[in-house]
Amino acid sequence: MRGAVNTLEKLYFENLALNLILERCSPPNWKAARDKIMNDSNVQADVREMFAQFSSEIEEKFACDSTLEELAWVLPTKGKPI
Repeated sequence: MRGAVNTLEKLYFENLALNLILERCSPPNWKAARDKIMNDSNVQADVREMFAQFSSEIEEKFACDSTLEELAWVLPTKGKPI
């Protein structure tokens, strides 16, 4: 479980850093390009496929434990879910 939390923390930090860099450098239309990618159904399907096995493994390991659900409620969220 600790490894999953560490991974989520790292991904959140990388996302935050990337957004800060993009905001400061102000490349034209980066938010529109990001939104287009995030709303692309093919990209969404690819991401879901990549994480499908990981998700099923987590569900199997924590089927009787609500820790993961509790964790999801306290994680910071921003933007639209995939």
